[in-house]
Amino acid sequence: MKKKHCRDDAGKRRNLQSGTSKDINTDERDMKSLKSWFYGSKILLTCALLLSIVGIITIFITVSVSELSACRGISKVFVQLGAVAAGAVLMLLIARMPLGFVYKRLWWCCLILSVSLLLLTLKYGTGPSGTKSWLTVPGISLQLQTSEFVKLLFIISFTGHLKLVGEKINHPLAVFSLVVHVGVIAGIVVLQHDLGSALVYLFIAVFMCFSAGLSGWYFAGGGALFLAGFPLIWRFLTEYQKQRIIVGLNPELDPLGYGYQVILSKNAIISGFPWGSKWLSLTYSPKTPAAHTDMIFSVMAEQFGIIAILIVFILYAVIVFRLLKMGRRCGRTGAEICAGVAAIFIVQATENIGMCMGLLPVIGVTLPFLSYGGSSVLSLFIGLGIAVSAARRDTPVCY
Repeated sequence: MKKKHCRDDAGKRRNLQSGTSKDINTDERDMKSLKSWFYGSKILLTCALLLSIVGIITIFITVSVSELSACRGISKVFVQLGAVAAGAVLMLLIARMPLGFVYKRLWWCCLILSVSLLLLTLKYGTGPSGTKSWLTVPGISLQLQTSEFVKLLFIISFTGHLKLVGEKINHPLAVFSLVVHVGVIAGIVVLQHDLGSALVYLFIAVFMCFSAGLSGWYFAGGGALFLAGFPLIWRFLTEYQKQRIIVGLNPELDPLGYGYQVILSKNAIISGFPWGSKWLSLTYSPKTPAAHTDMIFSVMAEQFGIIAILIVFILYAVIVFRLLKMGRRCGRTGAEICAGVAAIFIVQATENIGMCMGLLPVIGVTLPFLSYGGSSVLSLFIGLGIAVSAARRDTPVCY
């Protein structure tokens, strides 16, 4: 039997070829991931800009036909335009930043900054109906709704906290620390008499904890505890907040007072069904209080009808599903960030549309990208940028 002779470098060559094949496959996966990330970021930006355009047009309609001094001034349209332009640029810049170090090492700084901003607003803030949500920047007369930006800081700090807890998230002490984290932030916002924003913070935490793998028993227990303690919570609400909740669900109880806004909003939606009204010939929207902010959905519905409503619903659904899909393809931390940003859109859109239709209490939550407000628009664009950054495969966030 003849002995076969092999070259000494044959095994090395096979290993080299095998390694090269693996590198090629890895490069192909990385390229596909990068293309998917770029495609996803374009979809989010496109949907955000389309919603913003609808919002700017609706704000223009509102300030053009409004009979209320609070809605007068075409300058609101230019403010919204500037906020959209600045927000889109910030989203693109932040989307390319590697923010993993912030989530790992500096999350506690974001927590301290969040508490400091909210306490500063509680001390020096102003707002309608006794709220303290707006902080005026000295020297330039610029007003910022700090709770909008603190939502993003909260997502970052809560992400870092969840990373610190890790696999022990279902341990009672870990859950207690997370509850304290949420309670401090939401509690200060409640003291500002901004119940709507406080609920948004709560649901952001719920979505992020669910994404992190918190047991469903804790959610059930938390819901039961909230229901049991609601009478105590009710005692701490102001009379204005109580009436807004009660009358918001049944506006006929006070049709000329607290229920006036909801009744006009519902009539505006019905009036615009199905194909909308003649351009700038609106009946109910011009008389609706806060038509350019809280009740902008009713203005859009009366002017454009069901087509605009369906377009807005589809755009919101695309943003939410894209965020959740991006998070699902990422590691644990990236998934938590995307879930937190998606929660903002889910909760605020549901609550705002529900209160405009008289199905949910009126608690002063804006409609993402549609309601007037530079702080809201900027924070939403930045939030999308943070989510896109977390979904990048070439950053240390996805682990």
